[in-house]
This record gives sequence, structure tokens and C-alpha cells, in this order.
Amino acid sequence: MPVDKGWQKRVEQLLYSMHKTHESTPQRCFGAITQTPDARQLRAILRITQRYPWGADVVLEHLDNVQAETLANLSPAQLSALHTRITAYADAAQHACGSPDTPPPA
Repeated sequence: MPVDKGWQKRVEQLLYSMHKTHESTPQRCFGAITQTPDARQLRAILRITQRYPWGADVVLEHLDNVQAETLANLSPAQLSALHTRITAYADAAQHACGSPDTPPPA
């Protein structure tokens, strides 16, 4: 099947213009990134929820347990507890261990 050369040229121009626009610094691409401990913990939680299919369930369970509607409603202590919990789950998954909630084998 022949390739439409006009379409290919338009895509190349679009990619080139995108590269020229964003070639300098990450700040130019993303804007300023907040580096507070809470912001870093929230980004780590979101990365884990995107990486693992069970991540969203852990977040929803935590929100239910603390009776919060959204992640933005969590206090710093609650956010830290969620970060610790979901990081433990991710570590267990990466090391092929059991869930941190399961009792030790008898």
C-alpha cells in the first residue's frame, strides 16, 4: 500500500516544530514543579497507581478508611501513611513477596 507523502511530510513538520518548542529545559516543558514533601509523595503515589493495576484500589481503600473524598482532602499525615502503604505494596510486588497485610507463614 503506497504511503501518502504529503501526510508523511506534515507529520515530520509537526514533530520538528514540537521539538523546537520544547528543546530547552524541563521547566519549559512542564512548568515549575512543586518540590514540597507532600507534592513529591503525591507524585510517587500517582506513579505507582499508573504502574500497577491494583494501585487505584489501594488509594480508594485508604480514602475510605480515612473518610476523605479525594487525595487533595488528605492531611499531610494521612498522605504520608498512604505513601508508606502503597510503597510497601510496590516493594512487595517488585521483590515477589507477599502483601504487607498478610500474616507471616506458619
